[in-house]
Amino acid sequence: MKWKDKRDVLMLSTKYKDNLIETTNKRGQKLFKPKMIMDYNKAKGFVDISDLRSSYHSPLRRSLKWYRKVAFEILLNTSLLNALTLFNTVTGNKMGVVEFRENIIQVLLMKANIPMIPKSTGGEIHKIVNSKRGRCSNCYFEMVQQGGREHAQKVTRKVSTKCPGCSKYLCLECFFKLHSTKKI
Repeated sequence: MKWKDKRDVLMLSTKYKDNLIETTNKRGQKLFKPKMIMDYNKAKGFVDISDLRSSYHSPLRRSLKWYRKVAFEILLNTSLLNALTLFNTVTGNKMGVVEFRENIIQVLLMKANIPMIPKSTGGEIHKIVNSKRGRCSNCYFEMVQQGGREHAQKVTRKVSTKCPGCSKYLCLECFFKLHSTKKI
């Protein structure tokens, strides 16, 4: 189909026929436009608004790695804005992008039930502090039992977190596994 507005518009569709719809322009004049053009403009308007909203609160930062930008843009920004649009439509609430992001983060953190503050036992204070690198003592012990000392030295990863109460290097997983914790 070919239609002339300011320029020639060429379209190919299996859904639409050459149905014309009467509309009014900005000046109040009545025009006839193909239904295909009307639907396209309506859908394109939503895409433009979505792109505009995503540009205001973009999590993208300068990076040399282009695939990170694509992942952040597609996975985080686009899906979050689609979820916000659905939320606003279903609930009837008008929530901003920043507030919606904060609510999503809070819900995700509450669902994880990750223990955050360890209990102190007696005089020892168990917490994680950054220090020089060393092997996680719990992982190292498990690897020694599996394949011996040489195997453990090759396989056990080095971490830069230490528990001053135990005087041991511990990865986060082992820290929370070994210590009793209270949940926030």
